Amino acid sequence: MEPFLYFLLRNSICLLLFYGFFYLSVKQSVFHRLNRYLLFILFALSIGLPFFQADGLSHLYDREKIVVSTLILSGKGAAIPAAVHTAFPWTEVLVYLYFAGLLLVAAYFARACVQVGKILRSSNVRLWKDGTKIYVTEQDVTPFTWMNKIVISNTDLERNGDLIIGHEQAHIRLRHSIDLIIITLLNLLFWFNPFGWLLRRLLLQIHEFEADRRLLSDGIDATQYKLVLIRRSAGEQTFAMASNLSYRSLQKRIEMMTKKNSSSASRLIYCSGIPVVVLAAVLLAAPAVNAQKGAKSDRPVSDSTKVVMNVQMVHLDKKPGSKENVLVVTGVKGQPTKQVTKTEVRDNQIEVTADIRTPTSIVIRMDTSSLETQADGSLTLKATPLFIVDGLPVSSIDAINPDDIESVNVLKGESATAIYGKRGENGVILITMKKAKE
Repeated sequence: MEPFLYFLLRNSICLLLFYGFFYLSVKQSVFHRLNRYLLFILFALSIGLPFFQADGLSHLYDREKIVVSTLILSGKGAAIPAAVHTAFPWTEVLVYLYFAGLLLVAAYFARACVQVGKILRSSNVRLWKDGTKIYVTEQDVTPFTWMNKIVISNTDLERNGDLIIGHEQAHIRLRHSIDLIIITLLNLLFWFNPFGWLLRRLLLQIHEFEADRRLLSDGIDATQYKLVLIRRSAGEQTFAMASNLSYRSLQKRIEMMTKKNSSSASRLIYCSGIPVVVLAAVLLAAPAVNAQKGAKSDRPVSDSTKVVMNVQMVHLDKKPGSKENVLVVTGVKGQPTKQVTKTEVRDNQIEVTADIRTPTSIVIRMDTSSLETQADGSLTLKATPLFIVDGLPVSSIDAINPDDIESVNVLKGESATAIYGKRGENGVILITMKKAKE
């Protein structure tokens, strides 16, 4: 389930960026139908982009180096038990929380549907002047539309029936109920993301702006319509699963009725969304928001687990006073992290073999004084070892491409000084490069 959690994280990043773009730029535009379509395009991108792996952008975060750390084990010929620390199962807990929240939000929307159903069943069905079927209720509810059904209180029908029903008919003709179904499903899936709910609020505002424009285009007097909105601006009871005649943000609605946009300014506004999508793709290429194939498991492995690593021989020196050790191999691309719970040490040496094509980091972590913890969590020798590449000494291996490495041998102590003399006092790392294909 870890990839699913990373997907939710990546989706949240997209929704944050897209909401900021829509709120700061598009919200002021009067092209309401275009804004509706754009909002759903952004939602679709927030779902699709997390599946997109921009390999061409991953180099922006590439800081990989080959790290080879030697180790010291105590107890010649003895088994060294490791202290196994079982990590807190964050993945499982987060998944359970997600589905618990999903059920609660589903219950919320189900309750809203039940409320709408009760209103419809208890209402009197009438035919309006133009043959439209309306549901008249004695309850003091805000007029709303669900699919092709218009619900209005008896009081609103008597006072402002023509204007209110005209507004609700605009919702039906513009198929706003379909928008509500889609946005509800999205809010259900991404219930934890506040920006998804904020985008829902923007969509409902767009619905009201669009219905207002449609009503005024039919010849309704704008002044009279504004007065109706002002008089009915209090005492709302709305439903989550219906298109309600909203009186909130009344000043904004009145402003939008007469606002005009220039086409050139609008083109600039909508084109500004392209850099936002590019920025989202760049952020999603970050390793921190991508599930790693070689991610370490929270569960300890059995004693029979083999270490997978492209190291053929590690010679070990015995130092008095060393603490209990844990051998961990991490950072190997395409291979899971392995933790050895028990390691047999014979003749002061341990053999670790593997067939790894593209190692990006080779780290052996031991709780000894000879190792030093780095900021990125890896361990390195406090003293610089001697690097030998294809039989020749080199001062640094930073320029080596990990994909070109055939094998790595680590020598320590007498096995190093016997071959390389004083230069091998701090250990020797033997690197064999792959031969070029002829």
